[in-house]
Amino acid sequence: MATTNVMTALGASDIDTKELTVNLVAATKEPRQKLIDLERKKAEVAISSAALLKSGLAALQAAATEIGSTSKLNKVQVTTTNAAVVSGSPVATATAKTGTYSVTVEALATPKRISAAFPSDYKTSAPITLTMNVPGAKAGAVTTINIAADKTPADIVSAVNAWVTTNAPDSGLTVSLLNTGKTPNPLSIVMQGASGAANAFEATATFTGSGTPPLAAPELAFTQITAAANARFTVNGIAIERGSNKVTDAINGLSLELNAVSGTPAVISAKPDPSSIVQNIKNFVDTYNTIADFLRKATGPKVAGDEVAGSLQNDSSARSVLSRLRSTITARFSELDTKPVSITHWSSLGVEFDRNGVLQFEKESRFIEAFEKNPAEVVTVLSNDAPSPYVAAKLPSGLAGDVARVSYDLISSSDSTIAAMSKGYQDKIDRVAKKQAALDAYVERITANYERQFAAMSSVLASFKSTQSQLTNAMNLKSND
Repeated sequence: MATTNVMTALGASDIDTKELTVNLVAATKEPRQKLIDLERKKAEVAISSAALLKSGLAALQAAATEIGSTSKLNKVQVTTTNAAVVSGSPVATATAKTGTYSVTVEALATPKRISAAFPSDYKTSAPITLTMNVPGAKAGAVTTINIAADKTPADIVSAVNAWVTTNAPDSGLTVSLLNTGKTPNPLSIVMQGASGAANAFEATATFTGSGTPPLAAPELAFTQITAAANARFTVNGIAIERGSNKVTDAINGLSLELNAVSGTPAVISAKPDPSSIVQNIKNFVDTYNTIADFLRKATGPKVAGDEVAGSLQNDSSARSVLSRLRSTITARFSELDTKPVSITHWSSLGVEFDRNGVLQFEKESRFIEAFEKNPAEVVTVLSNDAPSPYVAAKLPSGLAGDVARVSYDLISSSDSTIAAMSKGYQDKIDRVAKKQAALDAYVERITANYERQFAAMSSVLASFKSTQSQLTNAMNLKSND
């Protein structure tokens, strides 16, 4: 509200009522404003600290997931003496044991291929029915393709591909049109199925409506190029057959890629490789310690010049976060009763707290030794054999997976610990805003009161001034007489 120096304007007083009003109001407002500003600042810093804590817990969840997922733990160094014949790689869903395997490839898996050749100006002479018998087709799939007269090889290919898309999309059957340039029949329709004897398919063409039995349509007669056959190979002298040249179930934890037939065996060697896991554990330890240091500072005493220090000083929820994480890390493998293993705690893998509560991984040789000796057991203990931690389902997920699960639980839902903390501080800011609004309204009222009081006083003073002037004039007149 604007103020006017009424007394000065009227010449009734030399008192600066505008400045006096400002000073009086300030004297009333400033101590209350300081308290409000302090309360707001504390709540804002606390919200910021809660956000930093949430970010740290998300990082810890990610770090724990890296060492709590079987797909991340299957780290195997695979070598081969002849990659042109056979190569190997780890299978994400299993852990390969240390071993050496002699592999001899006797035959590669092949798909069935058939073709039909046509002159460049070919068109069907009459309606044709193409009967398809394709392994892997949908249950209840239509088995016939009706091809009208006067259709080109390209039309036939389009019709067959449309049938595959609708009736056998997962069969592996492909149909294409090639131009070989050979006379007199440069155009070839080629059909190819998935490899393996079980995937042999049939495509039989007959003239539509030609009677019983239907007459064959020699103009769309297919010739077999290759037969569907299984791969045949031996592993350490044991004969094996598979329908694909990529074999994931012959050697536990290893995928074999059969590349060429050879009478000479190739040697595949598998050795657990803990190096990347060691680095991931170091990252996990560093991330935990960063969170722990932050929480100790935030819940500890205030330090001049450090906004974080003491920002969560009286917050029991913040203190409980560190306690919950530590108890999870020090807990034993929760499924020990159903999955008996010799590794029971993080400390068995070289990860443990020192006397000051700092998590350390100074005994990484202990982890390397355990992983190279029995990688499957280490994977089980860290992940409970889960593809990734069961964070949403809140199921046991192994030593590392359980840390990921707890971290997720602390930050994920609207009623999580961190969400409740943030809401509590936001509520404080909302209450401070109401206090500020109330103070502003109060200041406006007392400012108006002061102005009314000074206006009344100026009126009185002006009256006194007028009376004084009149008396002075009267006395001057009398003196002159």
